[in-house]
Amino acid sequence: MMFGSWIGARLKARMKTSNLGMVGHTLMAAGMLSLPLMDTLEGFALTLLFTGVGMTVSELATSLVVSNEASEAQQGEAMGMYRSVSMGSELAAVALGSVLIMVGVHWVFLAAGTFAAVAGYGFRMRKQAVARAKLAVI
Repeated sequence: MMFGSWIGARLKARMKTSNLGMVGHTLMAAGMLSLPLMDTLEGFALTLLFTGVGMTVSELATSLVVSNEASEAQQGEAMGMYRSVSMGSELAAVALGSVLIMVGVHWVFLAAGTFAAVAGYGFRMRKQAVARAKLAVI
């Protein structure tokens, strides 16, 4: 996660928030989806590295979107709401993961990878919507 923070800061300086979100969620999805396939300690560590970096970068991108979309007067309220929704989704993920693990451990990672991929696609759709809005202004 510390490495992810370091990487995230450098990526943030070089790319737009939507791209940052796509990169972060794609890394997280790739790590989660490949985790059940690892059969060596080295492969497991590499997968966790991708997952951790992806989680950190995607968290950065999501908080930046919320912060950038809120006015100065609404920053505290927006970030508080963001953290509340974030914590609620983490609790829901634990509940869903607990149910899925009873069916099979691999289902937890498949679900997590799928949700991360869907979130990355959401950033892609956001990027396209922002581009369309800019064209509409011109």
